[in-house]
Amino acid sequence: MTGRSHRPADHRGQFVRGVAAGRMLLAASMVLAGSAPVLGQGIQVPGLIVSVPPSQMPPSAPAASAPTTVAPAPATPPEARPAPKPRPKSKPRATARKPAKGTKSAALATAATGSEKRNQAIVLLVNDDPITGYEIEQRALLMSANANVGDQAKAIFQNLIKQPSVNDRLKAILQQTIQQNQGKSREQIIAAFERRKQEFGKQLQMQAVNSARAGAVGKMRKKAEEELVEERLKLQAARKLNAIASEAQVNGLIKNMAERNKSTPEAMAASFKRMGIDIETMRQRYRATLSWHGVVRRKFGAFVNVTQGQIDNYISKIDADDEVELTLQRIVTPLPAKLAQKDMVRRLAAADELRQRFNGCAGMSELAKSLSGARFESLGTRNAKTLSEPTRSLAIAAKDGEMLPPNVAASGIELIAVCARKVTVATDKKRNQAEAELSQREYEVLARRYLSDLKRDAHIERR
Repeated sequence: MTGRSHRPADHRGQFVRGVAAGRMLLAASMVLAGSAPVLGQGIQVPGLIVSVPPSQMPPSAPAASAPTTVAPAPATPPEARPAPKPRPKSKPRATARKPAKGTKSAALATAATGSEKRNQAIVLLVNDDPITGYEIEQRALLMSANANVGDQAKAIFQNLIKQPSVNDRLKAILQQTIQQNQGKSREQIIAAFERRKQEFGKQLQMQAVNSARAGAVGKMRKKAEEELVEERLKLQAARKLNAIASEAQVNGLIKNMAERNKSTPEAMAASFKRMGIDIETMRQRYRATLSWHGVVRRKFGAFVNVTQGQIDNYISKIDADDEVELTLQRIVTPLPAKLAQKDMVRRLAAADELRQRFNGCAGMSELAKSLSGARFESLGTRNAKTLSEPTRSLAIAAKDGEMLPPNVAASGIELIAVCARKVTVATDKKRNQAEAELSQREYEVLARRYLSDLKRDAHIERR
């Protein structure tokens, strides 16, 4: 037998001895080595498969029946034949209403094609405004896309790699790699096996993420129904006040969201499509949000009144100190490497005596020369917020031309003088912001009450 025929067998023996730890190698290479994305961190998820009950499948064309032979019946004169009994009229089944030309129906009835038609049955009626099963599925998918499924996906992944079939698959990959790379060096075969193993691991990861997403979709269906019901009520109120958001407004919001994610509306729509989500689902949500904002502003604008006292109280409770810029000078007395308590007391006393002789910032440089080892520094203009406590509070409280008490710092004993200041009153910058935030809070309270009233008075029918 030639040496060429021995080489693959030798490689096979080396690899088979390592396959027993295949699951451990897979987990380590995928999660610890960082060669593949960690679960829940930016993984691109392909489209989810949404199962549709057979009862909701579109009816197929009836098959042609085979001809049958029927014995001829005796002829009966037309006048002798009994009149056919009238069939009872069945109650017409409610269907999604066809939208007016140039508009988009909330049920997306006319836009549905292919698999979408399979679940266009009406599930809910909100004041005769339909919500279809397709819309609920789409909204649940959208909501699940924002859900954090990382932990669940990791748990599913860990269970997957413990399955005997995974180890069998690794063995098969090993066998195929050896067969396809006969005659190559050991290092080349190992590298090829490692690449295929990584690809297999990515497939398992994707399977785990898809399973976790599918589980989240099921949990989101109830929330999706509730959100869609509220959106119907919001849009109905907006129609009454002629406050429906325009297509330009919705497009602008989509564009801004894409730009914040360094993308384009087209790329974002393609990304949603890979997850099985129609971008129209996102547009519907934004349209309802913008329209409801207009409703609340028009209906309650005259009732929202934020007083100056409320603004002052709000600012006093947040981090809204005056912006103070201080012009500072400093004298620093360095400390020796080995410092005894007596030395510290003596040096602090000398610094305090120097402070007593301080007579303004103009003479501070000469004052520093009177103390052996001391150095003068001009710190320029500093924002008070950049100073550490208690220096910050002391400097803000000090008068211009005043020196602060000695302070022990890493650089030595400091004597800091406040030479000048520039104050920008916090309320001048934050008053408008505080008023907007307080107004928004009042609008939100009124909006919740109004939506609650709409839900209480609505006629909601489940089909």
